[in-house]
Amino acid sequence: MTDAVERREARLRAQNQAMTVLATKKSLHDGDMDAAVRVVTETAADILKVSRSSIWLLSEDGTTLTCMDLYESAKRTHSSGTHLKTADYPAYFHALDQAPVLAARDAQTDSRTREFADLCLAPLGSRRLECLDSARRPGSGRDVPGAYRRTP
Repeated sequence: MTDAVERREARLRAQNQAMTVLATKKSLHDGDMDAAVRVVTETAADILKVSRSSIWLLSEDGTTLTCMDLYESAKRTHSSGTHLKTADYPAYFHALDQAPVLAARDAQTDSRTREFADLCLAPLGSRRLECLDSARRPGSGRDVPGAYRRTP
């Protein structure tokens, strides 16, 4: 078996294990949204091997993105409450309207994500950021989860 196949199989086993853990977490079923979101961001950071994982909620009127939870794995801390105005990041939100998933290897130069360079890259002390964002369409909650890997 090749290294690539072994890595893919290991990743799939880890993802399956994470799904099993999530399915059995009481906090995901007892109605405590804050606890559920924390479990999801921690699990996402762990399974994706990223330093930060977050879930953002887009307001019903589509003008504000609010961080429901940001988990920083190195510190094992959670934070929330950051608000971003969609008008301040037009390329990013236009890209989300065009495709349900965005993946940017270099967020500083990618035309869809470079508007976040000062917000995300400078505070992390990194010139490069990998991100994966997805958004559900209007009428379905329009959540925007994100996972971030800091690279030198």
